[in-house]
Amino acid sequence: MAFKLNDLVEICKKEEGFSGVYYTAILLAAVGRKRYLVRYENRFNEDGSRFLTEAVDSDEIRPSPPQPSGYNFAMAERVEAFVDFAWRVGTVIRKVDPNYYVKLDCNGKEHHCPFFKVRRHLEWQNGTWLSPATGSTKSIGFPFPALDSIVCKLIGGNSLVRLASSQPKCYSILDLHLSEANIHVLAKPIASLLR
Repeated sequence: MAFKLNDLVEICKKEEGFSGVYYTAILLAAVGRKRYLVRYENRFNEDGSRFLTEAVDSDEIRPSPPQPSGYNFAMAERVEAFVDFAWRVGTVIRKVDPNYYVKLDCNGKEHHCPFFKVRRHLEWQNGTWLSPATGSTKSIGFPFPALDSIVCKLIGGNSLVRLASSQPKCYSILDLHLSEANIHVLAKPIASLLR
């Protein structure tokens, strides 16, 4: 993906200790074809006098992920928690309304996180946001278990979301028609699809 000057991006270094840790940065310039100069918003130079600026590889950069507001995370759900000036991948281990306890992948420690410092974990691959739990593009965050795929299309002012599952006791196709005013759910059991 080609980034533009002053884009807000996130950097996940490919070095040991940085896996699953995303630092927010501003893209300052392209350095050749596969590197960019960035200025971090929460990392400082060695003497702490200014924000750290460095060149990073293009595979270490992703755009800021889209985030729905008011999302309610479930136990064992993969999330990113803002801890020590970075978004860190982890798992929800306990909910204390409205906040969460998250176990971080990078160090195995548990952190109590306010709800506004926890977001859904998404992966940026080949210019598309993927939900690692489902491998699906643009997961909308509804807590339906055992879903194999999620496909989103924008139809006029409404969105059509198709959720599919191969689990025998689950609905095989679930269509959600979303508009600003309401949500319509059309569920088709597996038996109706075999006719």
